Amino acid sequence: MPLVSTGLTQSLTDLFSGSNGYPADAKAAARSIAAAYKNYAASALAGVTVPVAASLAGAQTTLETSLASAFESAQAAGDAGPSALAAALAAAFVAFWLTPPVTFATPPVTGLVTTALPGQLQSLLSALFQDGVASHSSASSQASSLASVLDAWTRTVVVTNTPPPPATPVMAPLA
Repeated sequence: MPLVSTGLTQSLTDLFSGSNGYPADAKAAARSIAAAYKNYAASALAGVTVPVAASLAGAQTTLETSLASAFESAQAAGDAGPSALAAALAAAFVAFWLTPPVTFATPPVTGLVTTALPGQLQSLLSALFQDGVASHSSASSQASSLASVLDAWTRTVVVTNTPPPPATPVMAPLA
């Protein structure tokens, strides 16, 4: 099954609406978003390969730590907060995929994320934040917009799959 943003949208809607209670702090918000994104990423396909669960668990921890720092830095940035947040979020989601690179497999083929570029994500997030709450007045609208941005960017992540010898590696974007 390829990437489907419905679950991500619902998890973000629940978080933004407080339907399960609001996070107590930046770390709790980061934990919720990292879990939602990991669950979303678990359905990715890169050609014939799928993400390895243990690799995604490590990526979730990386994302959680990076998001908590991003939220705290944005709060401290004052008026520059939205710009600082867009850059920090882009770096956090890139780190999810590349620090260390998420592994993919469907034996005998193995794969490794080789490209996750922050520029497009930062640009999409900046545009989303510029639209502001006036354009996205409900939690559902905000969640849907953020999930759409993350989904569009995630589909630009590239995995290099390596079949057993003597075949050559094949690059595959996420689907």
